[in-house]
Amino acid sequence: MSTKRAWIDVHYHAMNAPYEKALTAIGGIIRTPKWSPQEAIEFSERQDIGTGLLSLGIPGAHFGDDAKARDLATRCNDDLANFVALHPKRFGLFALTSMPDIDGACAEAARALDTLKADGIVLLSSYEGQYLGQPQWDPLLEVLNQRSAVCFIHPNNHTTTAEVRRGFNAGIGNFLGEFMFDTTRAGLNLFFNNCLDRYPNIKFILAHAGGTLPYFSWRLGEIMATDMIAELENNPLLDEKLKRAISRDNALKLFPRLAG
Repeated sequence: MSTKRAWIDVHYHAMNAPYEKALTAIGGIIRTPKWSPQEAIEFSERQDIGTGLLSLGIPGAHFGDDAKARDLATRCNDDLANFVALHPKRFGLFALTSMPDIDGACAEAARALDTLKADGIVLLSSYEGQYLGQPQWDPLLEVLNQRSAVCFIHPNNHTTTAEVRRGFNAGIGNFLGEFMFDTTRAGLNLFFNNCLDRYPNIKFILAHAGGTLPYFSWRLGEIMATDMIAELENNPLLDEKLKRAISRDNALKLFPRLAG
């Protein structure tokens, strides 16, 4: 076993059997790379990862049927929780929900956090075209806030992507560009819908280094500073609100300055 393990990887995708089977059944809308618990352990060893927080990414658990989505989320979470229980120091769990089925998502989030002792919840940046921060998703944020939960936000293929791609090189996948912008929109929507104040106990983690937010955080600070009274570099709203409530992973981080 490596003696150099130190990193905590919050963007650690799994592809366990229940999820792979469900994705295969709907026609391969996303690739399902080979994954196994043993391979996850070996990968962590090679990459000096001390703890990997397992999560299931796009497209989520919901393929049009609330009941099936709830069942899939439960089975996926139980399966990964069992694996984590075997390796509690090496892995953790960001649990899946049945979003956009809000009632089912609230129930599964509560079960995963309270019973499975998940380390947090993974949510996509938007569901049915509606970004996190929109009022219809507030009940789930309330559940997370009550439990001081971690919420890892991963980008989604937003409904507008199809139109964007009509004028885009077909070989450019959403993961190359659109994911960054999708993450940015989710972060902005949470901020401007006052979710950071209304749900202060949630610790949000934005995937992919926060999208494009680090590039124009100064502009956001400028907008927030009434009549430019506050110095941008020391804007208390930016420092105390954004940096307190929203963290970023390092996936796709290109420059040291973006580490923040």
